[in-house]
Amino acid sequence: MPVQDESEHIGVSEATIRNWNRLGVSEEVFAGKLTARANKRKSEKVFKPQEYSPDSSQLTVIDTVLHYAAQHRLVPSAVLFLTAASLVRDCMNKPLLAEEITSWEEEVDIPYINDHKKRFVQIVSTQLHGDFLGLLYQSLLSEGKKATSGSYYTPQSVARGMLEPYCTPESTVLDPACGTGQFLLEAAHYVKHPHCLYGIDNDPTAVRIARINLMMRFPDVIFNPNIHQADTLSDFNADSLWNEKTADIPLGFFDLVVTNPPWGSHGTKREKQTLAKHYPQIRSGESFSCFLVQASRFAKKGGIISFLLPESVLNVKVHSDIRDYLSTNCQIQSLQKLGRLFTGVFTPVVRLDIVNDKPRPNVKTVSVFTVFQTEDDRLFIQKIESCPTWNLKNHAKFALGIVTGNNERHVLKTPLPGSEPIYRGKEVTPFFLKQNAEYIVFQPEHYQQVAPVQLYRAEEKLIYRFISQDLVFAYDAGQRLTLNSANIMISTRADYSVKVLCAVLNSDLMRFFYRKKYHTLKVLRGNLEELPIPDFSPDEHNNILALTEEYLATKHSRVIYEMNRVIYRYFEIDTNEIRYMTGELKQSSRSR
Repeated sequence: MPVQDESEHIGVSEATIRNWNRLGVSEEVFAGKLTARANKRKSEKVFKPQEYSPDSSQLTVIDTVLHYAAQHRLVPSAVLFLTAASLVRDCMNKPLLAEEITSWEEEVDIPYINDHKKRFVQIVSTQLHGDFLGLLYQSLLSEGKKATSGSYYTPQSVARGMLEPYCTPESTVLDPACGTGQFLLEAAHYVKHPHCLYGIDNDPTAVRIARINLMMRFPDVIFNPNIHQADTLSDFNADSLWNEKTADIPLGFFDLVVTNPPWGSHGTKREKQTLAKHYPQIRSGESFSCFLVQASRFAKKGGIISFLLPESVLNVKVHSDIRDYLSTNCQIQSLQKLGRLFTGVFTPVVRLDIVNDKPRPNVKTVSVFTVFQTEDDRLFIQKIESCPTWNLKNHAKFALGIVTGNNERHVLKTPLPGSEPIYRGKEVTPFFLKQNAEYIVFQPEHYQQVAPVQLYRAEEKLIYRFISQDLVFAYDAGQRLTLNSANIMISTRADYSVKVLCAVLNSDLMRFFYRKKYHTLKVLRGNLEELPIPDFSPDEHNNILALTEEYLATKHSRVIYEMNRVIYRYFEIDTNEIRYMTGELKQSSRSR
């Protein structure tokens, strides 16, 4: 079976499949790994996204609804219907809304439905405002389903902040991944007529909730909401969006396209092929990048596109395709850092606002993506990169730490006969590993993912923290093992000591360069391979080597100071520049 098919069939990444194949994992062990795998996409855990509602009383009602549903073993579709029917009970004189509720009731099979309806009327107040149904829906969805679809709903205050600068009473607004309609509900504060609001989503339950929400938001207007179930990325590649009874909605129609698109959603092989055909600019196949390209087709010339995106869009190499597309096809209006927004999502968020028009002459749009760099930072980076250096690409071997698939089973708190120490990322410090707290009986054939054994047992290697905003490298000559929060790098340049490389990577200058250029929460191999490693003369190399060996033996802070001085001198960094770099590093450390 091809790698992509295997990945799709069992719900693991293609990289994991390739690694298992390379290691010659047998079918029996393969099956065992899948059984043991802690896969977020298959997680049945549920949680309330508390950031989605500013009203704590709504969360209390959610708890009551969920408790009642658990007591009576009601499935999510039944819970949603009963809640919706209770919310709209005073609006059933609106024929289209009544039709929506009646159609939904015909689709759900709920024993003793009238008894449940009476109880839900007591629980659910008609005064609940905003997207209460969306909050309930998110509280019912498993973590696995959210991760698979890549969809997490947007807090009300964030949605309003994205709409307020651009919406007018006459604006035409589209949310191409509308979910249950949060952006459209907020747009209703500014747009005077619901016919100007449009939404698309491929989730039929979310679409139904969005339609109900919008009809409730405009109680005095009889209208059929322009909210449609469709695949935004593959269903609209002709000349129009959809044919209405009254009008044909063309591409390039909307004043504002605003959304929080799915991030990293995982499609089937056929779906990925379709995306590659429709979006040849997006080599990564990343869903949010395809949504941005599609949004530029939906928005009119000069219209606004406002998206919530993972911070990684700014600097991770795999997303260079969408940065290139935006830099050559759009004007970047603004870029804002919003931090972590979504429960269960570690990735920080940025808001990107775009004018849908070609860049103005002499404006370097690509520089906007270096939002974490000041002009001084960019000058320093250019200065460092202009010096004689080499990089680690094709000059180093990299390996992940061990992924056991079941740490409770394999990782020991106390040593047993045949066991040895194993280290996590938190035990990696500059130059040294802390005293380990765990042990393992090394049996690579039983683990989910493991590097070739000779890499762990290398005579010399560097171990670095994987989950980190900073470079933290420890020197290891003890053939130690690590878990996957601590990865491995082995230099293949015989004329460049591993100890010298350790000193360079832990230096203040290289830490400053890494933070300012990449600003990621993970230390990625692709970024490490681009670092400008100083091409020392033999005397400089031997000097750093002697200092490193002295520090490994003594841990004297004076030696670190001397190592930094040698590296600063190589890159011709003056006193004021040193003061600036060290100040920036201290400030970054305080903000973490």
